[in-house]
Order: sequence, then C-alpha cells, then structure tokens
Amino acid sequence: IARGADDVIAARVLSIAVAVVIVIGLFALAHALTGDRFAAMLTALAFLSFRTVFLEAATGFRPQLFMMGFAVFGHLAFARGRPFAAGVLAACAFLCWQPAGLVGLAMFVAAIAGRKRSLTTVAALTAGAIAANLAYEAYYLWHGVIGEQLRQSYLMASSSAGFHPEPITETLYFLTREIGRGRSLQDYLSLLMLLALTALPVVAVI
Repeated sequence: IARGADDVIAARVLSIAVAVVIVIGLFALAHALTGDRFAAMLTALAFLSFRTVFLEAATGFRPQLFMMGFAVFGHLAFARGRPFAAGVLAACAFLCWQPAGLVGLAMFVAAIAGRKRSLTTVAALTAGAIAANLAYEAYYLWHGVIGEQLRQSYLMASSSAGFHPEPITETLYFLTREIGRGRSLQDYLSLLMLLALTALPVVAVI
C-alpha cells in the first residue's frame, strides 16, 4: 500500500479498510432500500457486531471479504438503477469467490421477475458482467499468460486433461455438508452473509 511498508501489514491494513468501506456501503444500501436513516444506521451497527469479520480482515487477504464488498456495492448500484455497474460488481464478487455467483443470479431474477422488470435492465446487467470478465482475461493477455490462465481455469478442470470436472453440486456440497464438519464460525458467517446478500435484490423490487 505504501512504499517501504511490510507486505503483511499492508495487506492487513487494506483488508481492514475494505471492511470499513463495507460498513459505509451497507448504510447507503439500507438507506436506498428503505429511505430511513435510522434503519440504515441499525444495519451498519448490526454488521459491526460481527467481530469475526474484522478479525479475519486483520489476518490479511480473505476473498470472502472482498466478495462482500463487491456484492454490497453491486446491490447499491442495482437499487439506484445502474444495472451495468451492478453487473460489473456482481461479476467481480463471483471472481473473488465462486459461490457469490448467486448474487448476480439473484439480480438477474429480480430484473426479469420484479415489479420493475425490464429487458433493458437484464441486457445491461449481462453486459456489465461480460465486461468485467473480459477485463479480467485481458489482464492475463496483456502479461502474455492467457494460455496458462485458460488452461488452469478451464482445461485442467476437464476430464480430457486428466481431471474430473466438478459440477455445480460441488458448491452445494460446500454450503451444506462441508460447512458443518469442524468448520469455524467464520465459515457459517460467510454463508449467512452470502445468503443475505443474495436476497437483497428481491427486497429491492418487492
């Protein structure tokens, strides 16, 4: 983060800063959904009660923490009628932690089945998600390692490369059985927050 700073300390400072920004984002999101500053303040305070979020942030980079930030601001963009930005941020959340694909899926469902459903919104969401993924792949292309990245992400996951592909049931397996087998409180917290963030678009359009 700063020249000469220790890498470990810098990572911790950045993660804590992200956690703080998430609190601000939750306040803005709750206010956008309810129009009530008191409800927004309670939402932010409720998030602050999850001590393990900041404990994990203090340990360094945690993909779930960054996923939460992208998801919160993605929902904020969706609530404010900016579907392209929402699609970009939802895709970034997915790239941080694959189960967060549920967040983008929830936005898509809300766009086609909600009270303010619109094909234009669906198209903008989709375009935003595609743009984020293209930018992600462009990074590897720029550095000349696009072949290796595609091989690791896709080819190595296929049976033709000697590996067995894992279906979507792998995510469901993690969210159900594995999370109950000696997992920490943080695992449960990540699951609960993911499910809560998934439900937000529905709240926004009801």
